[in-house]
Amino acid sequence: MATVIGMPVVQANLKIHKGETFNPILYVCSQQTGLPIDYSAYTGTLQIWADINAVTSIAEYNTSNGGLILGNGTIQINITASQTTAISYTSAYYTLRLTAPDTTVDLFAEGSVIINQK
Repeated sequence: MATVIGMPVVQANLKIHKGETFNPILYVCSQQTGLPIDYSAYTGTLQIWADINAVTSIAEYNTSNGGLILGNGTIQINITASQTTAISYTSAYYTLRLTAPDTTVDLFAEGSVIINQK
């Protein structure tokens, strides 16, 4: 199993409501100390795939385009209402990878994406 700073990959499903802003904040603390893990010097990418076996992602949100905001103990996904309005699929698969300052890339989270079409 891949790990990020000694942590197992988070298995979590995302439910996005079409036409609404999706911006949950994940709070991340060290399992050893209970203190927040500082990701402010990291970069990250959340990719959405048609399914777990897809080779090309259908959407990408990252720290460069404002789709991910990394901080001291926090990872915020930031998908705007206009971006969720444009979503044409009803279910998918996602991966969230973080890149450390030393360029080590690790899978942080993965799971299903369900789009509520309203």
